Amino acid sequence: MSIPNREITAQTEIVLADGYRYGGVFRLIFYDSRKGMIATMKKRWGLRLCSLLLSLVLAVPLAGTVLAAGPSSQTEYAGIDVSEWQGDIDFAKVKADGISVVYIRASVGRYTDPYFQRNYQNAKANGLAVGFYHYLTARTVPQAREEAAYFASVVAKTKPDCHLVMDFEYFSGLSRAQINAIAQAFLEALEEATGRTAAIYTNANSAQNLFDTALAKYPLWVADWSREPQDLGPWENWAGFQYSDQGRVNGISGRVDLDRFTSDMFCDNASQEIPSAGGQTITYTVKRGDTLWGIARRFGTTVSQLAQRNGISNPNLIFPGMVLQISGSASAGESDIVTYTVKRGDTLWDIARRYDTTVAYLAGINRISNPSRIYPGEVLRVPRGSNSRGSSGSSSGSSGIAVRTYTVKRGDTLWGIAQRFGTTVSQLASRNGITNPSLIYPGMVLRISGSAPSESVQTVRYTVRRGDTLWGIAQRYHTTVSRLAQRNGISNPGLIYPGEILVID
Repeated sequence: MSIPNREITAQTEIVLADGYRYGGVFRLIFYDSRKGMIATMKKRWGLRLCSLLLSLVLAVPLAGTVLAAGPSSQTEYAGIDVSEWQGDIDFAKVKADGISVVYIRASVGRYTDPYFQRNYQNAKANGLAVGFYHYLTARTVPQAREEAAYFASVVAKTKPDCHLVMDFEYFSGLSRAQINAIAQAFLEALEEATGRTAAIYTNANSAQNLFDTALAKYPLWVADWSREPQDLGPWENWAGFQYSDQGRVNGISGRVDLDRFTSDMFCDNASQEIPSAGGQTITYTVKRGDTLWGIARRFGTTVSQLAQRNGISNPNLIFPGMVLQISGSASAGESDIVTYTVKRGDTLWDIARRYDTTVAYLAGINRISNPSRIYPGEVLRVPRGSNSRGSSGSSSGSSGIAVRTYTVKRGDTLWGIAQRFGTTVSQLASRNGITNPSLIYPGMVLRISGSAPSESVQTVRYTVRRGDTLWGIAQRYHTTVSRLAQRNGISNPGLIYPGEILVID
């Protein structure tokens, strides 16, 4: 074609197009901001003219020109990344369709992908190069280290061909400094636990604007579904590029993420098995807002085991800064997950609190890209807990154990009520769907299994002192004004006198 007879004005830019995207054909594009594209020129139009124009391009700075960030090496491999959302996969067909590398989700927070082992074994058996990734939900540095240890325990005794990857993409409520500290802590702990090189997965915007230079030593697997990666911040190039989340590959029912990986995503020690850390004792520092119940659920143990291991006499009394000893690291798998149907007015934050988990965790296991958008009728996967007992649910009357109710009063604690009725905090919480045993409210009606309060609550005699009220005494002894008045023959609860002896039981 010939060049249209148009004036090249001051607004005209000469842009050297991305050679990779155009199949390696050299193109020059004349673009005028007022008139649009004027013409393109290909190499075959003459070496002399192209040389002249190229000299012009190199001699004059180009306003607005952005060079794409390229792969870290010349060799690229077609890849996919999968999780439980792809269901059963025929990896023989996947390989036959030209896929060489498959990254498999191993875990989210402290949840193990139920398809992890199956996907790993079948992908390996069909000769695919395999890598693992973990969706990070930590909001603090200690939590990041805990998740790194958990990821390491999930992938122990496997032989991945590719680097272990931190998938960090949910940053709500975190500052840039916090994001980088959490990422650094996770990656360092992971490498120490596994002896493997770690890599980072995130989107192009986060790579450019959130991560610091200190993290650039880790290979980058970047997601950008609209174009080739451009500015990657501290990274000069990418080792992995997720270019679509709408891919179709034989052997997989439904859509799948499509990737290109370079040789820099492969590890040198692929033949070595990742070591198992065993059931070592770890420490956990209590943070503001923690409950022993929540900590027990996070580490796959019980309130009573934690209390016994740490000499805690009252499980409701733990304090920020307290260091707990925790044995083992149980795996939260598919059996620990139930479903919850979103109701009108629900928020992901409310649901997370109800199930004693985090927004990041729920977003991760439910593939929620925007945690602010959930809809009535949407079915979410949530951790099994006291709010999800299932149809087997509460004990039936056939057990022969009477069920009575108790109305919580001001000043009550679940610990005190449990002691009074000869039961445990865990049993009361489970019986009444309480996710946080430290949060009970006056007026709440509790169902209690058992025939009567424990006799350990003895009848006492109390001498009224100056300033006492019957209401205050009732609160102190976990009883009611009416019960005190009836037990002591008081016709006017507003009239009690210093020196008066009350019987309390």
